[in-house]
Amino acid sequence: MKLYVNEKLLSIHNKFYVRDENNKEVYEISSKVISIGNKTTITDIEGIKYLI
Repeated sequence: MKLYVNEKLLSIHNKFYVRDENNKEVYEISSKVISIGNKTTITDIEGIKYLI
C-alpha cells in the first residue's frame, strides 16, 4: 500500500492527513504549534491515537 502526505509549508494549525492511493484518508497527524517539547499525535480512521 502506498501512502501520501500533503503537508502545507505555512499554516496556523499543524494538522494534515495521510491518504492511500485511492485518495482515502488513512491517518490524521496533528501537533501543537506552541508547547514545551514536541507533542505530535497520529490518529487512524477508527479513532485510535498514537503518540510520537
